[in-house]
Amino acid sequence: MGNFIELDILNLSHNGLQGYIPPSFGDLSSVESLDLSGNQLTGEIPQQLVCLTSLSFLNLSHNHFRGCMPQGPQSHSFDNNSYEGNDGLHGFPVSKSCGNDQALDTHFIISGLAD
Repeated sequence: MGNFIELDILNLSHNGLQGYIPPSFGDLSSVESLDLSGNQLTGEIPQQLVCLTSLSFLNLSHNHFRGCMPQGPQSHSFDNNSYEGNDGLHGFPVSKSCGNDQALDTHFIISGLAD
Protein backbone atom coordinates (compact mmCIF):
# COMPACT_ATOMS: atom_id res chain seq x y z
CA MET A 1 0.00 0.00 0.00
CA GLY A 2 2.93 2.32 0.53
CA ASN A 3 3.27 2.90 -3.21
CA PHE A 4 0.05 4.96 -3.19
CA ILE A 5 1.55 7.94 -1.40
CA GLU A 6 -0.73 10.51 -3.09
CA LEU A 7 -3.95 8.60 -2.40
CA ASP A 8 -6.56 10.85 -0.71
CA ILE A 9 -9.65 8.61 -0.51
CA LEU A 10 -9.74 4.82 -0.19
CA ASN A 11 -13.15 3.15 -0.05
CA LEU A 12 -13.00 -0.64 0.07
CA SER A 13 -16.30 -1.07 1.92
CA HIS A 14 -18.55 -4.08 1.28
CA ASN A 15 -16.00 -5.96 -0.82
CA GLY A 16 -15.89 -9.21 1.15
CA LEU A 17 -12.31 -8.54 2.24
CA GLN A 18 -10.93 -11.05 4.76
CA GLY A 19 -7.88 -11.16 6.99
CA TYR A 20 -5.94 -8.44 8.77
CA ILE A 21 -5.32 -4.80 7.92
CA PRO A 22 -1.66 -4.77 6.89
CA PRO A 23 0.60 -2.37 8.81
CA SER A 24 1.59 -0.92 5.41
CA PHE A 25 -1.71 1.01 5.47
CA GLY A 26 0.19 3.30 7.82
CA ASP A 27 2.32 4.35 4.84
CA LEU A 28 -0.69 6.12 3.27
CA SER A 29 0.48 9.42 4.69
CA SER A 30 -1.85 11.63 2.63
CA VAL A 31 -5.05 9.58 2.92
CA GLU A 32 -7.92 11.70 4.27
CA SER A 33 -10.72 9.14 4.09
CA LEU A 34 -10.48 5.39 4.72
CA ASP A 35 -13.57 3.17 4.61
CA LEU A 36 -13.12 -0.56 5.22
CA SER A 37 -16.62 -1.13 6.62
CA GLY A 38 -18.84 -4.12 5.93
CA ASN A 39 -16.10 -6.65 5.27
CA GLN A 40 -14.84 -9.72 7.12
CA LEU A 41 -11.63 -8.16 8.46
CA THR A 42 -10.22 -9.61 11.68
CA GLY A 43 -7.48 -9.11 14.22
CA GLU A 44 -6.42 -5.91 15.90
CA ILE A 45 -6.58 -2.44 14.40
CA PRO A 46 -2.98 -1.50 13.54
CA GLN A 47 -1.41 1.30 15.57
CA GLN A 48 -0.26 2.86 12.29
CA LEU A 49 -3.85 3.85 11.36
CA VAL A 50 -4.28 6.23 14.29
CA CYS A 51 -0.97 7.89 13.43
CA LEU A 52 -2.15 9.02 9.98
CA THR A 53 -2.38 12.74 10.69
CA SER A 54 -4.21 13.56 7.42
CA LEU A 55 -6.98 11.06 8.15
CA SER A 56 -10.23 12.90 8.88
CA PHE A 57 -12.73 10.07 8.15
CA LEU A 58 -12.36 6.46 9.24
CA ASN A 59 -14.98 3.72 9.04
CA LEU A 60 -14.03 0.25 10.26
CA SER A 61 -17.56 -0.72 11.29
CA HIS A 62 -19.15 -4.14 10.80
CA ASN A 63 -16.04 -6.29 10.65
CA HIS A 64 -14.61 -8.71 13.21
CA PHE A 65 -11.88 -6.63 14.87
CA ARG A 66 -10.82 -7.47 18.42
CA GLY A 67 -8.42 -6.27 21.09
CA CYS A 68 -7.61 -2.88 22.55
CA MET A 69 -8.15 0.23 20.49
CA PRO A 70 -4.82 1.75 19.45
CA GLN A 71 -4.16 5.23 20.80
CA GLY A 72 -2.43 7.94 18.79
CA PRO A 73 -2.77 11.45 17.39
CA GLN A 74 -5.96 10.63 15.48
CA SER A 75 -7.60 8.16 17.88
CA HIS A 76 -9.84 10.83 19.47
CA SER A 77 -10.98 12.18 16.09
CA PHE A 78 -13.41 9.42 15.17
CA ASP A 79 -16.91 8.67 16.46
CA ASN A 80 -17.99 5.39 18.07
CA ASN A 81 -19.96 4.51 14.94
CA SER A 82 -16.64 4.24 13.10
CA TYR A 83 -16.13 1.01 15.05
CA GLU A 84 -19.68 -0.32 15.63
CA GLY A 85 -20.34 -3.96 14.87
CA ASN A 86 -16.91 -5.06 16.13
CA ASP A 87 -17.90 -6.66 19.42
CA GLY A 88 -14.35 -7.73 20.24
CA LEU A 89 -12.96 -4.18 20.53
CA HIS A 90 -12.14 -2.62 23.91
CA GLY A 91 -10.99 0.82 25.07
CA PHE A 92 -11.63 4.40 24.03
CA PRO A 93 -13.72 5.40 22.07
CA VAL A 94 -15.83 2.23 22.21
CA SER A 95 -17.78 1.68 25.41
CA LYS A 96 -15.85 -1.32 26.69
CA SER A 97 -12.78 -0.72 28.82
CA CYS A 98 -9.32 -2.09 28.24
CA GLY A 99 -6.23 -3.03 30.23
CA ASN A 100 -6.67 -3.28 34.01
CA ASP A 101 -10.41 -2.61 33.75
CA GLN A 102 -10.95 -5.73 31.63
CA ALA A 103 -11.45 -7.90 34.74
CA LEU A 104 -14.17 -5.52 35.90
CA ASP A 105 -16.02 -5.89 32.58
CA THR A 106 -15.82 -9.68 32.87
CA HIS A 107 -17.28 -9.48 36.39
CA PHE A 108 -20.30 -7.55 35.14
CA ILE A 109 -20.85 -9.94 32.22
CA ILE A 110 -20.73 -12.96 34.54
CA SER A 111 -23.01 -11.24 37.06
CA GLY A 112 -25.48 -10.40 34.32
CA LEU A 113 -25.62 -14.02 33.20
CA ALA A 114 -26.31 -15.23 36.74
CA ASP A 115 -29.46 -13.08 37.13
